[in-house]
Amino acid sequence: DIVLQGKGQILHEQEWFPAVSLRAAVKFPSGDADRAFGSGEFDGSIGVLLQKTLWRFTFYVNADVTFPGQAFEDVDVSLHPFLLGLLAIEFRVSRPVSLVLQFRADTRPFHDTISILDKRIIETHLGVNWEISRHLVLQAGLAEDQFESACCSADVSFFLNLTGRF
Repeated sequence: DIVLQGKGQILHEQEWFPAVSLRAAVKFPSGDADRAFGSGEFDGSIGVLLQKTLWRFTFYVNADVTFPGQAFEDVDVSLHPFLLGLLAIEFRVSRPVSLVLQFRADTRPFHDTISILDKRIIETHLGVNWEISRHLVLQAGLAEDQFESACCSADVSFFLNLTGRF
């Protein structure tokens, strides 16, 4: 499936107030659902992001709600809107390098099914960002699920992202 996402800042950071941005996304069902390459349904999400910088630290608070399409109606399982919450602290080590500690929690789109699908996920992420250029950022790190939601996600995950900004 293909996701089209947009984010826009509505309030710039001020001395006593954080920057505020809004985000919206739409997932288009472009993958083959019969081969498990997509859900066959449109999904939408909206969110708000807060960001405040103090000295070398930047604090982030994000909240999103996703409205999934009903991809499993044929097996009598309905999907419900689900929430994502995120708290993060970034420490700038030097101009191109920063360290990030992030706490992320997700509710689940399934209700009253089996415990592996109903449980929420709570993860801690530890990573490093390297700003290769003004428009290119490399991110690497690990995510640990240590709050009794091991049934729903990998115990430890490693990630490597290359992000383009314009």
